[in-house]
Amino acid sequence: MVRGRRKPDWSYTALMPARKRRPNMGDSSARIKEPPVVFSPWVPWAERNSIDKVHLPGLYLLAHRDEPPPRIADPLAREVISIGGVTEGSLMGRWQQFHRSAFQGKPGHKDGMRYHQIFGDDPQAEHRLYVAAFVPQGLPRELRALFIRYAMARLLWGSARRWGAPPVCNAQQ
Repeated sequence: MVRGRRKPDWSYTALMPARKRRPNMGDSSARIKEPPVVFSPWVPWAERNSIDKVHLPGLYLLAHRDEPPPRIADPLAREVISIGGVTEGSLMGRWQQFHRSAFQGKPGHKDGMRYHQIFGDDPQAEHRLYVAAFVPQGLPRELRALFIRYAMARLLWGSARRWGAPPVCNAQQ
């Protein structure tokens, strides 16, 4: 090193423009707790908007069954045919997109289109569809979307590990 000159700082933080750096959260970041992912009880598809807080973003599970599923929604159960989430907008809005794709065959929801391909010939399909939801609470708004994506990926991975593949409507065609 030449006398009088400082060695350049090539660290990631030093290279980031000041406006792009993370704010100094100090110890407050250690106080953010991961919310437990607990889904609502299963409800028939026709009653989906009766679930609490569906006007917010969150995660949802779909099951297709001849008889009602057990009351407690297990995201890794065999009957789960789709694990979905919405980070912008609402669960209600995303479910409307699914409904149009699943029962009218209109584009707008990939899992809904897949549902239409698999169950579209069943005149009772809508009566065999059940939904459960989870809306994260206690997170700052800017972290909620990140948590939803993280939890959805973990659930998809858990399902794939347990059953050897993701739920049938999440599977890539």
